[in-house]
Amino acid sequence: MGSKTVRTEWYDDYKSNRPPPPEELIPQFDLVKDVLNDLGFYQIGMTGYEADDIIGTIAKKYNQTIIISGDKDLLQVINSHNELWLTKKGFTEYDIYDYERFINEYSITPEQFIDVKALMGDSGDGYFGVSGIGEKTALKLIQKHVTLDNLLNNLDSLTNRQRENILKDYDHLILSRRLAEIITDVPVNVSDIIEFSDFSYDIERQLDVLENYDLTISKRYVESLDL
Repeated sequence: MGSKTVRTEWYDDYKSNRPPPPEELIPQFDLVKDVLNDLGFYQIGMTGYEADDIIGTIAKKYNQTIIISGDKDLLQVINSHNELWLTKKGFTEYDIYDYERFINEYSITPEQFIDVKALMGDSGDGYFGVSGIGEKTALKLIQKHVTLDNLLNNLDSLTNRQRENILKDYDHLILSRRLAEIITDVPVNVSDIIEFSDFSYDIERQLDVLENYDLTISKRYVESLDL
């Protein structure tokens, strides 16, 4: 929550490549919180942590979770008791992943996806892993070696270029692994979150709130739902 997090403490340039939001957008951040509050949604954030960390902590401690996000980083927190609904088109289409689908599609476990991210880095978050290793190569390496530690213990099995690049970028690789891993032990009370997140859908209330905030498109969408 906020621009300063534990990851910016670990790496000064974390997400520093992202342009600042347009000035006219900044006041809307608090406005979104106000709208969600009026709609009856419980909100939580903690200084020093990102939303993914809060989500990962809840997903680890609460067994019946559906995560809705456009962030593929959250693939790593999938387990046998939850699902990740990746947004494909606005809020009407989703690509749904459960534990079985992830394993069938990637041939690794969600936990191993962290090591894939470590090798490939994340240009969107402003950090890189190993030069010359993209997603496909990173995935193949973890499929073969299972863990990053095992890969590092078997460098002789890699191509000369892969071995040289890993040795050259070793410090970045270890940092990348740390940055890529979603924190799942954020000091929040998950029981309270679950209790206060109990949501009762009241369509009249939703429509009134959306009208009060002049959210015409959202209001039309809610009116079109068959509930």
